[in-house]
Amino acid sequence: LTALMLVELSLWFGPKANLTSMALQTLGLPAKVLTGILYIFIYLATMTAYIAESGSYLAPFVRALGLPASEPVLSALFTAVTGGLLCLGTRATEWTNRVCLAAAVAAYAFLLVSGAGFLDTSLLLQGRWVKTVSTVPLMVVAFTFHNMVPSLLSYLGTARRVAKAIFFGSLIPLVMYLLWEVVIL
Repeated sequence: LTALMLVELSLWFGPKANLTSMALQTLGLPAKVLTGILYIFIYLATMTAYIAESGSYLAPFVRALGLPASEPVLSALFTAVTGGLLCLGTRATEWTNRVCLAAAVAAYAFLLVSGAGFLDTSLLLQGRWVKTVSTVPLMVVAFTFHNMVPSLLSYLGTARRVAKAIFFGSLIPLVMYLLWEVVIL
C-alpha cells in the first residue's frame, strides 16, 4: 500500500523525481539531507551484507570444482565482478539480473518439489517466536524496494504498469515465502 502511495506521489512530482527531491520540495533542505543520509545508509548496509556473505556462499561451489576457496578473496572477486557489471550499464545489469532470477526460481522450484515429500503438517502448529527476532534485518532489506518506486515510473512509463509491477512483485514473493514455510516447517 505504501509503495502505491509513492507511485501517486511520484506522479504528482513528475518523471524525474526521486525521494530526495520530493523531500526537498515538501519538507525543505533538512529533510532532503536526512533522506539522503537514510538512503545511503540502507543501501550501504545492503551492499555490505551482500559483500560480507558472498564469500561464504561462493566457497562451497568453488570447492566443489576442486579449487581452493578463500572467502575474503571470493568476496573481493564478487565485488569486482558485480561492480564491473554495473559499470557496463542498464542493459548488462538487467540481463544479469534476469539470468540470476531464473536460476533462483529454478533452484527454489527444485527445493520446493524435493521438500514436499517430507511435509509434516503437524509441525505447522508449533512455533518459537523468539527465533523470529533474527529475521528483522532480512525484513528491513526486503522493504528497500520503496526507494525504487520513483525510478520505476520513469522506467516503466505509466502508473498502471508500476502498480502492476508492485502488486505482482509483492504477491509472488509472498506466495513463494508461504510455500517455502510450509515445506521447511
